Amino acid sequence: MTNCPTCGAPYKSGTKCYRCGTRLEDILAVESEAAHCRHEAKLALARQDIVTALGFSDRALYLHRSKESLRTAALVALARHRFSSACQLWRESQEL
Repeated sequence: MTNCPTCGAPYKSGTKCYRCGTRLEDILAVESEAAHCRHEAKLALARQDIVTALGFSDRALYLHRSKESLRTAALVALARHRFSSACQLWRESQEL
């Protein structure tokens, strides 16, 4: 997270926004779960388990459509020989 979703203040650290006091625990937990899914997708790719990689990659995108999640999805698309999708995902990651 780079900014508070309520007031837009830059996120520094902690579980509450320093400016407006919004509780950020749930958002941070979702982002953490997305990071875990991206990691598991990459491990599955290393094992050449494309089906598992796709599942984790899709979950990461669902949880947090971030630059990192889009790039992981692009890697999975490449492994699945979905070159057009891989390019589209990579381009979208560049726009964030």
